[in-house]
Amino acid sequence: MSDDIPGSTFIEGERVRLKTVEEGDFDFLRNNINDARIRRAMLGAGPTNTRQLRNNHTEERDYQFVIATADSRVGYISIHDVSYTHGTAAISYWVAPEKQGQGHATEAIQLLVQYAFDQLRLHKLRADVREFNNPSRRVLEKIGFKHEGVLRESRYVDGEYWHRHRYGVLRHEWDATTVECQEVSTTGEWGDSPD
Repeated sequence: MSDDIPGSTFIEGERVRLKTVEEGDFDFLRNNINDARIRRAMLGAGPTNTRQLRNNHTEERDYQFVIATADSRVGYISIHDVSYTHGTAAISYWVAPEKQGQGHATEAIQLLVQYAFDQLRLHKLRADVREFNNPSRRVLEKIGFKHEGVLRESRYVDGEYWHRHRYGVLRHEWDATTVECQEVSTTGEWGDSPD
């Protein structure tokens, strides 16, 4: 199957792959980031245009990817706030509303965590989730992140202050046996998989 989605596949899993963010991805990213269903759960609240996206995707210490299936873009994931001194970083992710609930976020997070521990040699990853985002909290708990605490009323969304729940996973807690991935696909083809 040919791949019409721009960017190189950096990490390939069973059903999703993490691709480099390219110029052709900005419409997909902008449209979803500005969608109220995605924006509500993100840390940013204002409108985002293509110029801002270009600027955000040039941060040298960030690792940013489009989550893709064999035939479509489904979301975004990144490692950011990397401290090589302390061996820590944060992850952020979202899946387009029409693609949610299909396991894309679960596999993408697993692939990225495995990469962070194996290749970047990080010791700990964290993720912050707004209290109303129960699906995201369940995904993190299911794959081994531990609830570490609550940042009380730390985000203002839709006229209310909300708590953020902090999750974390340490390298020695991570179960790498649940993740099957290949780094940097060299075939240029991606076989048939269920979406």
